[in-house]
Amino acid sequence: MAVVISNGEAGYKWMNVFRPETAFYDCTNHFQDLTYTNSDGWGQFPCQGGSVSVWLQQ
Repeated sequence: MAVVISNGEAGYKWMNVFRPETAFYDCTNHFQDLTYTNSDGWGQFPCQGGSVSVWLQQ
């Protein structure tokens, strides 16, 4: 699980979730596209401004 919270503008957080080459979906439905981690488990997880997104492993 990756949780991203923004109290400012929209953006993303680059973080290691220790799940290499794995797809994640936003269970808050703010983003319809999946995000994928690389071979080292790092992924770019977006969040809308002033919001929260919870990314779960697909």
